[in-house]
Amino acid sequence: MKKINIIGLIVVIILILSLIFISSYNLSLTSVPYDKSLTKAVCTDNHYCQDYELTCKNNKIIKLTPTGAAVQFSQDWEDPRSLEKRNLSCE
Repeated sequence: MKKINIIGLIVVIILILSLIFISSYNLSLTSVPYDKSLTKAVCTDNHYCQDYELTCKNNKIIKLTPTGAAVQFSQDWEDPRSLEKRNLSCE
C-alpha cells in the first residue's frame, strides 16, 4: 500500500512540474519583444535602393533586417519621398 502511495505521489509531482514547464513555455511564445515592425527602402547616392524590415521598441530601432528586395534606378531618378519618410525611424 505504501508503494502505491509513493508511486502516486511521484506521478502527481511529475504532472505538476510538466504543467509548470508547459505554461511557462507558452508564455514566452506569446510575449512580443517589440512594439512594431515596418519596412522601409534605403537608397544610396547611386540610386540603389534596398528594402529593410525595421523592428522597433519604444520608438527605437532594435533590429534592421534586409528583406532581399532591391532595385537600381537610373541616374536621373529622384526619390519622391519627403526627407522625413526617407529617414530610418520608428515614428
